Order: sequence, then structure tokens, then C-alpha cells
Amino acid sequence: MPARRRTPLSAKVDGVIWWISLGIVVLALVLLVLAFVPLARRAPAARRAVRRLQRRVEAVQGLQSGPLLALQERTVALAEQAAVTNERLQVIQARRGGED
Repeated sequence: MPARRRTPLSAKVDGVIWWISLGIVVLALVLLVLAFVPLARRAPAARRAVRRLQRRVEAVQGLQSGPLLALQERTVALAEQAAVTNERLQVIQARRGGED
């Protein structure tokens, strides 16, 4: 099958299609930059807001750490009391079992 010869008209059409494609790409890049500029302007304010929120989180965690530690200590103490009470109950049940 012989190769098709390019006519001057098809070469012009190819050139027009190439320029249209290039124009679309350039327009898309311009729109992308136009969309990015407002975001870039707001970035410092967003960083400040993030830092403020991080400080608040750290403050709340600091406030919670004291009561949390006290709660953990109380839980350990209650577990020890429960173990002692359980041992006493077993001793009492053993005595009653021996009396019957």
C-alpha cells in the first residue's frame, strides 16, 4: 500500500489543529494560575490558623493529662482493693464450706 501524499490543505489543517491544541494548553495553564493565586494569598492566614489550633490541642491535652493520670492511679488502686476483697471472700467461703 503506497504512502498517502500530503496535500497543502492537510498540512494547513494539521498546523491549525496544532495551534488550537497549544492555545487550549496555554489557556488551561492561565486558568490554573488564576485559580492558584487566591489560594497562595490565603496560605499565611491558613498557617496561622493551623498553629492556633495546634496550640489549643496541646493546651487541652495538657489539661487532660493530670486528671487522666489520677484516673489511672485510682483504677490501679481499685484493682488492688478488688483483689484483696476477692481473696477475703474466698477465705470466708472456704470457712463456711468447711462448717457445713
